[in-house]
Amino acid sequence: MRWSQRVLLAGAMTLVAGGAHAAVATATWPGGDGDLVAHAPDGVYEIDPDTGDVTARGRLGLYAPLLSPDARRHLLSDGSTLFHTAVDGKARRDIFRGGRDADLDGSWAPSGRRVVFANGSAEYRSAPRRLYSIGIDGRDRRRLVRSRIYPGRPVWPPKSRLVAFAEEGIRVGNKSRIAAVRPDGTGFRTLVWVGHGNAIRPELDFSPNGGRLLFLQEGEEYIAIKTVHLRSGRIGTVRRLGVARTDEDVISNAVWAPSGNRIAYLVSWPPLSPPEVRTVRPDGSGDRRLAQLPASEYELLWRHRR
Repeated sequence: MRWSQRVLLAGAMTLVAGGAHAAVATATWPGGDGDLVAHAPDGVYEIDPDTGDVTARGRLGLYAPLLSPDARRHLLSDGSTLFHTAVDGKARRDIFRGGRDADLDGSWAPSGRRVVFANGSAEYRSAPRRLYSIGIDGRDRRRLVRSRIYPGRPVWPPKSRLVAFAEEGIRVGNKSRIAAVRPDGTGFRTLVWVGHGNAIRPELDFSPNGGRLLFLQEGEEYIAIKTVHLRSGRIGTVRRLGVARTDEDVISNAVWAPSGNRIAYLVSWPPLSPPEVRTVRPDGSGDRRLAQLPASEYELLWRHRR
């Protein structure tokens, strides 16, 4: 989901306790993972990754915020402006204004002192987009990459010296790719090529140790959750479903658990129906249903257990 599709919800943070749409898990999975958090336009839901219990937490006032490494700030965009706030939605600080037609996608640096983001026109196919890093005070902006068509939101994880991004819609010899660059703008390289008739979703997620990258690949009759090992370049398939191209949103929001021993993702079948939350081991084993969510559009993330 692009930041231009993420909207701010009116109102301050309101916590509404209650359990709804709970599902019972069949096993306990060891590890230091906290709850899964699903952000939707109608509110926030917490999912226990072991029991499948779902708790509605009301409206946060912000849709799909990215929590800073120190858990004190949220990074957001309303499309034209990139900004961060305190976790209660207050103390907003604008760090970059892209203009009326801008389309901004951002992520925190591991230190929490910088942000990396893609900047370009909302009509992204008609103009090149650029990747930048910038201080959280809005100063010291540095250009990292100028893309041919559309880099999705960059990811810059802990324990990694690379900023990675997928180029959605790029065609170089009828291929799409995931690329990476060092935070200083040097060392640009391609991590994954896919051939004609295939595409890579713009959302990516690194493993907690920074050694593997999680991505979604679409074909004419399938969608798959895959990983690429950054050193060896070896690509593994975690889950693959046979679907028509028109049903490409059947799988979405694949994210790595903080422990590294499982991956969570959403499955919507039929397409656009309220999704199931599922987890699977990185080797593809142990796939199981956790819960059913009530709405149809979510941003999924893991929260570290403290």
